[in-house]
Amino acid sequence: MERISLKRSLDCLDGKLINYLNSNPLGMSSTEAIMLALRAYWLPMAMLAHKQNQQQIQEAAIWATSQLQAQALAIPQICGLSKQSLPSKLPNPIVLSKIETQEVALKVNSGEVVDHPDDEDDWDLNFQPTADMVAVNEALKRDLND
Repeated sequence: MERISLKRSLDCLDGKLINYLNSNPLGMSSTEAIMLALRAYWLPMAMLAHKQNQQQIQEAAIWATSQLQAQALAIPQICGLSKQSLPSKLPNPIVLSKIETQEVALKVNSGEVVDHPDDEDDWDLNFQPTADMVAVNEALKRDLND
C-alpha cells in the first residue's frame, strides 16, 4: 500500500488548506477530498505511466476533465469574481510529456521514488469515491448549470 504524508505549519497557506480539509467541508474526510483532487489533476498521467489500456485512460481523462472544468466554474462563483477579473490567457499546464511520464513510471517501478522528509503525517490515501462524493459532484454540476 502506498502512503503520502503531509504536515505543514498553520501559519502558511498549505497549513490552512490542510486545516480546512480536516474540517470536512463537503461532508467527506480530508483523505477523500485530497484523493478526489489528486485524481482529477493527475490520474490520466499516472495511468499512462503505468501503461493502462487506452480506453481506461480516455475514460479517466474525460472524468478528470469534467471534474476540473466544474471546479474552474465553481471557484469564481463562490469567490464572487466576475468574468472580467479572470485572466484572459491561461498559464501553461503542469504536465509531463509522454516520455517524462514513462520515465516517472520507471522510477516508481524501480523503487526510486521516496517520501519528502518534511511530510510527517501518514495518511492512507487508498480509497474509492463514496456515494456522498458522487452526490456532491452531481449537486455542483446542477448548481453550475442553473
